[in-house]
Amino acid sequence: PGRPQGGQGGVRPDELPKTASDNPFFFKIKAVDTSGNESGFSNVVKVKLPDVTPPIAPVFKTFQVKEGMIELSWYPNTESDVAGYRLYRTKAGDESDKQVKLNKALIAKDERSFTDEGLVAGQKYIYELEAVDTSKNVSLPSRPLVASTFDKTPPPAPEGLRAAPLKDGKGIMLTWKMPKAKDLKGVVLYRATKENGTFYPITGLIKQKSHVDAKVRKAREYYYRLAAFDGSNNKSDYSRPVKVTLKAQ
Repeated sequence: PGRPQGGQGGVRPDELPKTASDNPFFFKIKAVDTSGNESGFSNVVKVKLPDVTPPIAPVFKTFQVKEGMIELSWYPNTESDVAGYRLYRTKAGDESDKQVKLNKALIAKDERSFTDEGLVAGQKYIYELEAVDTSKNVSLPSRPLVASTFDKTPPPAPEGLRAAPLKDGKGIMLTWKMPKAKDLKGVVLYRATKENGTFYPITGLIKQKSHVDAKVRKAREYYYRLAAFDGSNNKSDYSRPVKVTLKAQ
């Protein structure tokens, strides 16, 4: 900087270079009288400007899904002053779910992955990552990463299956209790004509608690059973079979 011109002089912070190599700055001054005579230098003063520049937003690399857990990885930030990372999670499709910070302390700058455990099977999650530097400047969030956990747990088997001929003899009424499962998609009804015969599906996936089988013949025996399916297409055990006989008349 040039020599101050008359009275009090100085250098404003916005007149200083902003590159990291120019920080900190060292200053010393001389006194000059009206005849142009200069004094010796003062002591040296060191000035370091605060770091207000955040790191760039991190970038996720990939993820791996296992039952009940998701392993995330990311590319390392290249800034020399990165201190670590913060990882956040929300449930997709749940507006009432608040964003949760997964790490109490910063994830170390040398770490490249994090395993999120204890997750709900079949749930979709959204992750965001932030970088934090040694001056506690926080980057913008990464682009969201969306991942779903595997669901290999079948729903409970349906219960309470009952079968009875209609009064006119032109069909069989079947009723049952739907199993309790949050991700239940429905049930499929199966029929056989022999106790140890092959059961064939006679409905698609249905959500009601009853069905009339009208494709039956008089003087025949029929056997029925149910299976439940969830949103991940896991199939339950079969219900206990029931037998019903249509009279000849």
